[in-house]
Formats: sequence, structure tokens, C-alpha cells
Amino acid sequence: INPDGSELLNLTDSPDSQEGGPQVSKTGNQVTYTSNASGVTTVWAMNSDGSNQRQVSELAATGPSWTPGGQISFRAALEGGTFEFRVVPASGGPSTLLAPASGSDSPPRFTTGGSWLYTSFAPVEVDSGTFTTQVFVVDGEVENQVTASSPALSSNSFPSWSPDGQSILYNRTDSTPGFGNDDDIYMVPRNGGPEVQLTNTPGPVDERWASLSPDGTKLIYHGEDADNDFFSQFLSIADSDGSNPVPIDTPTLVSATFPDWATVGSEEPELRAGFTATAPKSSRATRPIKVTLRCIGDTRCAVSY
Repeated sequence: INPDGSELLNLTDSPDSQEGGPQVSKTGNQVTYTSNASGVTTVWAMNSDGSNQRQVSELAATGPSWTPGGQISFRAALEGGTFEFRVVPASGGPSTLLAPASGSDSPPRFTTGGSWLYTSFAPVEVDSGTFTTQVFVVDGEVENQVTASSPALSSNSFPSWSPDGQSILYNRTDSTPGFGNDDDIYMVPRNGGPEVQLTNTPGPVDERWASLSPDGTKLIYHGEDADNDFFSQFLSIADSDGSNPVPIDTPTLVSATFPDWATVGSEEPELRAGFTATAPKSSRATRPIKVTLRCIGDTRCAVSY
């Protein structure tokens, strides 16, 4: 769909199964998502026009997203009630372990530099026995909690990266007298620090699942329509600071959730590698030397020499 609500396109159109949580690859030509078409909710992928739909993992899974190398990360539910963060090639095949996880952990989401974030329970205070959901960032072997635990029992969830990887967006859940909970969108530096509130809609209206456009100028999220019912969810687009929000009109849909930005109609970026090769003395001027360039993930490449 375009930001103005035009050209709504159904990519999966499968009346006998449910799909959700789409994430567009960095090149814009692939989409990963979950589907229960196999009888279990698993990770799938397709071309950005909806073609070549394929199941890439047989493990029960949630929250697929793209790694910098064009693979797909997700949270797997294993036998015995255990969970893991795993990575699988976009073409399918065996998955590999990224890190252990729990049933309360949200799936990882990566920056182009390889850092990743997720949410997990964290104690409100040391030895308090009370926990809330908070955002963690993993840089190599170092892991940091970047949202602060609060005695007010605020939880922070549904995180995403800013395009430059320097900030994190998430929704804050606060208790609201008379309304239960109120969700608004916040942003915090990747290493933690002062938070910035981007939406401030009074309860019972909630905003969740925010992400910034690739150029960093626009914010998209889904909310709940208090004038209709709390299960009628809709999309909104705003300036990057949360100002000037405008609902995206989708009159043919019952609800619209979990948006992601996509680059459509532009050519894939051209990547070039320059190198110098020195042939062994025994082969100089006698036969051609084969040169191979290996490409990772869903990046399309060609070699000339």
C-alpha cells in the first residue's frame, strides 16, 4: 500500500491460512513472514510481488526478520517447551542457533552492522521478584538493557531500529486508571539514555509496532480505534517526531496491523567489488585464471573480468 492508502495489493491471498508479521529485505526484493499453511505457524518468504512463496523452516516460529547477510532470524518453539533464536537461509534449509531464548522473549531484529535487539523480562528492582518487559541490545558478546525498569511497572516492547542504527523505537505500556493499559510510542538511544515520547494519545487508544521510513522522515505504526472497537486496528503515518499523524485509509480491510516499509518500483542497488589478482608464474600468459565472487543472501550479483 502507498502511504496515502492507494494501490493496496494483496500479496498472499490465501483464504485457508493466515499470514502475518511481514518484514521486507534490505534490497526490497524479498519479504519474510509467518504462515500457518502447513498446519503450524512457521517462517516463509516470497518475492516482493507475492510470487515464489515458500516455507523456509519447519520449526514453529514467530517474528521473522532479516539479518545483514540476507538470512532470516526468528524465535523457534521447540519440543519440551524450550525456545531459541535461530537463523535460516532465505532459500530454506537447516537453521542454526543464534542464542537461547525463553517463551517471553521477542524475536531478534538486526542492524546492518550486525547488532541485534530483543525484549525479555527484567526485574523491576534487584531481588524484587517482580518483572517487566524491557529492550536489550546485543553487540557481539556484550548485552545491555537499554530501557529502564520502573517501579510503576511500565513495560517496553515491539522494538525496531532507526535506519542509522543509533536509536530504538518501542511502545511503552503504562497502567491507566479506568482504562487498564495505555500504549504510546517512545524512542531511546541504542546505548540507553533519555527517552523521547513520540505519541501521546489518551487511553484507551493505543499505538504499537512503530518503524521509521528508510530516509528517517516518516513514522508508521498501528493503533486501535476507540470509536469502533478495540480490535479494529488501523495504520497511521506521521512525521518522524510523531507529529501530524494521519490514518491510512483501508476501507476494504477489517483491520491492518504490523506494518513495515518497502521500496517498490526501484532497481536493486548495484554492488561492485574491485580487486587485483596475481597469477602464479607457471600460468602467466598460458591460460585464463578463473575468478569467483560469492554473494550472500538475496543479493543479486554478476561477475566480469
